[in-house]
Amino acid sequence: MRLTAGGPAAPEVAPVLPFSKQLLYYCLLVLLTLIAVEGMARLAYFLAFDKGYRSSAGMEFPGAEDIPPAKIDFSRIRHPYYGYTAHWPDYALNNYPPPPANRDSAVVVGLIGGSVAAWSLPAFRREVERYFQEHNLNKNPVIVGLGFRTMRQPQQAMIAAHALLQGRQFDVIVNLDGFNETQFAQLNTGDGGPPTFPDRWSELAELTPRETLLVGQIVPLRQRQSELVRASQTSRWRHSAVFGILNRYRLQRTRSRIDELNRRLAAITSHHNLAKGPIRPFADIADRHTHAVRVWYRSSLLLAQLAEVGGAQYYHFLQPNQYAPGAKPLTDRELACCYRPGSYFRENYPKVHPHLVDYGRKLRRQKVNYFDLTRIFADNHETLYADSCCHFNARGNELLAAAMVARIAPALHRAATDSGRPVPPLAAGAAAAGH
Repeated sequence: MRLTAGGPAAPEVAPVLPFSKQLLYYCLLVLLTLIAVEGMARLAYFLAFDKGYRSSAGMEFPGAEDIPPAKIDFSRIRHPYYGYTAHWPDYALNNYPPPPANRDSAVVVGLIGGSVAAWSLPAFRREVERYFQEHNLNKNPVIVGLGFRTMRQPQQAMIAAHALLQGRQFDVIVNLDGFNETQFAQLNTGDGGPPTFPDRWSELAELTPRETLLVGQIVPLRQRQSELVRASQTSRWRHSAVFGILNRYRLQRTRSRIDELNRRLAAITSHHNLAKGPIRPFADIADRHTHAVRVWYRSSLLLAQLAEVGGAQYYHFLQPNQYAPGAKPLTDRELACCYRPGSYFRENYPKVHPHLVDYGRKLRRQKVNYFDLTRIFADNHETLYADSCCHFNARGNELLAAAMVARIAPALHRAATDSGRPVPPLAAGAAAAGH
């Protein structure tokens, strides 16, 4: 307050900014705050996962932990021919996509196998579509995923046979499997079942009341897990590291709860009175390994014959594995999270892989389009594996898909440029029967 001759003057009043400038100021303040929070989130993501946040690849699904195997996996439902499928109603094995209205305008490729095939499906689809674009092929590529985790031969052959019998037409059938599929065959033998039956078949066939209660908690959690993974790839906020970190945290908590319930489920001992099929005695573990590889070989040979009858080209790929000596220089991160020196896989890989190599050569001699991809990462120093089993991260799946598409390219090009393809006998028979 300043004094004047007439007394104290009125207090000075600070000038008031126009409303538009106030609004601009607060908007800038909010924007700078959001940028700072996003920047800190990206830094935290880098420090936690040793790589920058990338929305384009989606969030990589965290690898499996070293926990007792789930006694009952109820993301699977029993199937009379395949053994089991996923419970999702829109899953390809439950609901085959309708054939294209104009068959001559499409090239249909089926990808079959276990969990590696299922996880690599999006990358495989993108790589096939890229090939069609780069070579200006006018037909539309249609990729059908027919793989599911722990599936192994002879399930792939049965799935392909059933699809062809229902009138499905393929131009190319790709089978991606390997060492880990032969190992899942051993899980049944400890349960008294034949190794050629679907994984843990007796455990899928009957539930006790205690098991039912736990399963009732696991099923919605698995659905929640799928929704979180889908959100990481489709949400409008997926480009934000803040969203990515929160979503990943929620996913990890959900997985931890599922793992805990699976441990409790595995601890329940129940006695099932089931027909487990013909039992084949094995002399030792080596005899079981040899039997599994022979089934793998015969099933692939049958798949090639089925594909030919159905008018398709068949390609079989032996997938890479981190336990193959010298097949990839493993990074520090891969050694920490994806390589277990004392694991079942590490112990058995040297015993099984030579058989796969020998029978793979036999497939080649039988004129099967067979390719051993074990060493495609031999000079790659990136982190490509995602868990201690056999699965790949987004980058690994991209490179795997590129290697497969490079080898099936002749069949893709031939199918895309051939306008006079005859209707295969199986498809013609199904059409005549009204199916």
